[in-house]
Amino acid sequence: MIGRKGAGKKRLRENSSSGSSCSLEKKEGRGRSRKQSFSDRRRQEKRRAGALLSALFLVCMTGVFGLGSFFSNPALLGLQTPEPISAEEEKENLAQAPQRRARMQEEEPGAIQDDMEEGMEPGMKTELLPENPAIYLNDTLAGLTDSQLNRLGVFGTPQEEPEIGQVENDLTTANGFETRDDQVVVQGDGVNLRAESQTESRIIVQLKTGDTLQRTGESGEWSRVVYEGTECYVSNQFVAVKQPEPEPDSPAGVRAAAASEDDGLVRAASEGEIQPIGQGPVVVIDAGHQNKENIRKEPAGPESSRMSQKMEAGAVGSFLGIRECDVTLAIAEKTKQVLTERGYQVIMTRESNDVNMSWAERARLAEKSGADALIHIHAHSQESTSVTGVLASCQSSGNPYNGDLASESYALSSCIAGSVSQAAGAKNRGVKQTDTSSEINWSQVPVTSLETGFLSNQQEELLLSQEEYQSRIAVGIADGLDQFFAGRR
Repeated sequence: MIGRKGAGKKRLRENSSSGSSCSLEKKEGRGRSRKQSFSDRRRQEKRRAGALLSALFLVCMTGVFGLGSFFSNPALLGLQTPEPISAEEEKENLAQAPQRRARMQEEEPGAIQDDMEEGMEPGMKTELLPENPAIYLNDTLAGLTDSQLNRLGVFGTPQEEPEIGQVENDLTTANGFETRDDQVVVQGDGVNLRAESQTESRIIVQLKTGDTLQRTGESGEWSRVVYEGTECYVSNQFVAVKQPEPEPDSPAGVRAAAASEDDGLVRAASEGEIQPIGQGPVVVIDAGHQNKENIRKEPAGPESSRMSQKMEAGAVGSFLGIRECDVTLAIAEKTKQVLTERGYQVIMTRESNDVNMSWAERARLAEKSGADALIHIHAHSQESTSVTGVLASCQSSGNPYNGDLASESYALSSCIAGSVSQAAGAKNRGVKQTDTSSEINWSQVPVTSLETGFLSNQQEELLLSQEEYQSRIAVGIADGLDQFFAGRR
């Protein structure tokens, strides 16, 4: 009995001891669980703090590189959005925070510090972002490669600041203007000076013929000029480079007045006066038009406020496509030969198509040479393909520029039209009086504008292209001049 009772007591003590051991293990387990739970919470809080710092850095990057649409979305950054809480819950959490921290420190001394230092490499330390995020960003970007910068939106490396002159040249090249430093003269009244280089731009002021502007740049269609200290724009169509004016009686002055690019167009003595060859009357023969038209404007007559184009391109045949400037030059050269053989003193306004002479300049050449007559040779064109014949034009007695020469000009025109039609076997369309033609208005000597035929008519275009027919016209012009000067004796 005693043995069994003692044995029972022993088992009881063992069980009791075993129970105590289990109880202790449970206690220790609860402590470790509590510590582990705390560490997990701290790790989670640390990760969240790190995520917030990263987010702050990325937000700063957003302001610099314009990536706000990407970085402003927490889901794209891998961040979790916390569940919203009420104001009462927020107050309660704040009130209990000191007690919670004290209890955690009491239960596990050093756990908070150990948890913060867990996972940090030796030498690492935490730092707050500077007040100016740009400082941090500059230091960070300085260590990145070009490829890394490109991924962040920073393309290329900083370049040295160019000199002011270089910047200006780059700008002028970029907007299509070449740098200029010269003066231009306005050609025409009512020319618009605009704020920008486009016809829809605001008009600053309207200029008149002869106004001078300082030009700083030029594109294909516009000039950039300075007007009363302001940069403005004017169409190249209405300005020309101001040239130094030569002495009016010098050879250079004579050539400048004619705007000739060919030294063979005029003959000048050392005194500067044009010396025609021969002993007879002085005749200036103008082969109408030239290779390229000149769309710039000039007064329609001396001191005229009305503007007209300096030189038109001329007509083109409707069937063969022959050019008026080619036909007129061929006829002019043959006329010169015939007149020279008859003793006339002949001056050609041009002996090539590659010139740039306006109607006013051709008339001035005749005036400077002391010509007795000026003959403009043309080949006309009309919409109607049936119109043919020879037509001469001159001014009326009411012409404000040279009306006093109307009577002589009419006689010259009538004589030449009649003789050319007879020599060529063409219809005589008579004489037309007009006061709107620049080539006539500028003449200060008896003048006629002769239409030798119509390129719009197939038959006459074919005839005008033939040298034999051109020679017949040349003889007719010479015959008409003979009649005209015979009538003046």
